[in-house]
Amino acid sequence: MIEVCKAAFETVGYQLTVKLMPLKRALKAAKHGIYDALLGAYYTPARAEIYHYSQPLEQEETVLLTLGSSE
Repeated sequence: MIEVCKAAFETVGYQLTVKLMPLKRALKAAKHGIYDALLGAYYTPARAEIYHYSQPLEQEETVLLTLGSSE
């Protein structure tokens, strides 16, 4: 996702800089204007009241796996 976004921004003359950090810290920093955007933050109705979401760039399915012996 990072490479796709970097390429997209470069086509319109912007250089994208990515800093990896815990989501909670990233959300707070974006809310306070320290960063302009977040990459890959899941949609929630509560977040949508604060942040503007773009159209989805990709979709993923999250699942939980366990060993058969852990039942």
